[in-house]
Amino acid sequence: DKLYASELKWMTLAKAITDNQLVTIYQRMKMMNRLTAKEKYELMKKIAPVYEEVLPDYQFATVLGIAPQSLSRIKKEFK
Repeated sequence: DKLYASELKWMTLAKAITDNQLVTIYQRMKMMNRLTAKEKYELMKKIAPVYEEVLPDYQFATVLGIAPQSLSRIKKEFK
């Protein structure tokens, strides 16, 4: 906070980082809205398999933006 308040260059850096993160989040949200439940599951298993290992199914379904019942059905297809 002190750095941020002290000089313009720190404010500029903080703004650039924040802008970059917002763009990344927006792009992820757009991508996830276009994918089917099965595609979301496959993508998450590929890029972050640890989520499925550490989260209960209902929380993992929430991360994917799908119903827990859909997740259960998809997992059965993959077995």
